[in-house]
Amino acid sequence: MTEVSVLSGGRTIGGSFIRIADKDRTLVFDQGIRFDILGRYYDRWVQPSGVMELRKIGVLPKEEWYKDATDVYITHLHLDHLGALSNIPAEIKVHLPGHSIYVEMKRRWEGSPTWLNLVPENYYLKVDDSTPFIEDKNRVIPIPVSHSAYPAVAYLYFGADKTILYTGDIRLHSFLDSKLFKTICKGPSLFDYIESQPDLKVDLLVIEGTNFGSERTPILPDAAISLMKGIMAGCNLVIVTSHHLDVEFLAAVLSMAKKMEFKCHVSSEVVARTLELSGQKFDVEVLEEYSKTPAFPTAPLSDVLVDKSLIITSYADVVDLCRGLEEEELRNRQAVCILTEPEPGIEEMTEYNTVSRWLAFYGIHTYRIRVSGHYYPFELNDILEHLKFKELLPVHTEHPELMLRMVKSRGQFPRKKGK
Repeated sequence: MTEVSVLSGGRTIGGSFIRIADKDRTLVFDQGIRFDILGRYYDRWVQPSGVMELRKIGVLPKEEWYKDATDVYITHLHLDHLGALSNIPAEIKVHLPGHSIYVEMKRRWEGSPTWLNLVPENYYLKVDDSTPFIEDKNRVIPIPVSHSAYPAVAYLYFGADKTILYTGDIRLHSFLDSKLFKTICKGPSLFDYIESQPDLKVDLLVIEGTNFGSERTPILPDAAISLMKGIMAGCNLVIVTSHHLDVEFLAAVLSMAKKMEFKCHVSSEVVARTLELSGQKFDVEVLEEYSKTPAFPTAPLSDVLVDKSLIITSYADVVDLCRGLEEEELRNRQAVCILTEPEPGIEEMTEYNTVSRWLAFYGIHTYRIRVSGHYYPFELNDILEHLKFKELLPVHTEHPELMLRMVKSRGQFPRKKGK
């Protein structure tokens, strides 16, 4: 009998921990940090004393949750799913997508003076890359999905008496067309893969519901790019901040800017490094003052005051970027900054009002745009059309009842036998 237990994330956004016990096999899917609890007990002055304390107050999964588990499968590198790998017992093997990107992030975390230095794995833990579409010894298949972190996967598990699909975090529409998605994400998306497998029957769909109950205005990727294009039309200097893992967004912005004849620059080492590790070629220069990545040509900071320029940077680097520009020259430019809010925002620990004040000081108007890395409730019909299942288990949501009610109202759940 295949038993599925949601030990965390059943009524919260983030901190997901899904345990599957199947005969003599026990697997864990995601094991994220509970940021809602972290924010209650810690700030920049009060830092955790260690992993044991974080377990005790519920920020990290409890040790007994891993009992008998042989493998942990991580869907993507946002910390509300990745968690602290140092919390995982030594005998367990970890599978995650984008291992080379994880190694780069690990290098930054290890030197952090905050709780982030607890995130990387201990020396004894074995961490492997999740290769898309390759079924492993546990009968688990990683399948690429669109999300605001690159790369991201769903996991399909063929259990003894139940086939389980766990989506992780997922959006229905990517910033990329299907051809470019296949190139960057090493294969077709989850929905295309499911449609190509007519004999596949999913018994249990474990699906995230982040945006259920949210009143935030939905913006789809195409609409966001169109909006940005309108904002940029009358400008000769555009600064765009982005989470470094959102490669889909970065690729779309660079493509759009090139068509608008902007010269594209990157002023963040971590953004440049992630673009490099994605394995794609981008027509972009890294500003010399910020570059330690040899994959791209470099340019002096003064170049952005000569040409029609777009600069992609991170939230942490945007104020220093403005400090480095010539103030008088900058005030004479038609300049804007587009702040794209990350998910989860607490990972960046940025005060938007503070950043906006600095930008205004330098004569730069700020716009804030948030394109969710998660599908919206109004897209539910399309989700149900793509993903056929017998049972549904909502996770990563504060409103599981609302989600179930909306699914049932579509008349497709629960399914009758044979359907």
